Amino acid sequence: MKKRVVITGLGILSGIGKGRQEYWQSLKEGRQGWRPITLFDTSDLSVHEAGEIPDFDPKQYMGMKVLRSLDRSTKLLV
Repeated sequence: MKKRVVITGLGILSGIGKGRQEYWQSLKEGRQGWRPITLFDTSDLSVHEAGEIPDFDPKQYMGMKVLRSLDRSTKLLV
């Protein structure tokens, strides 16, 4: 018996784009998502660049009531 999968939507948050169109355009242009880390001080670390998601505003995707109880990584996952 064959199993089928239906993809009903595509949402992307990445270092090179938010949303399908911005992400795909960045891929076609060969952009890289690595940039200096801005979310915390890296002076004591050996790594100073990462694939941060710039200008991420979780209010666009979730209500304020939900946001109060979630940390940043969980907000990105949702």
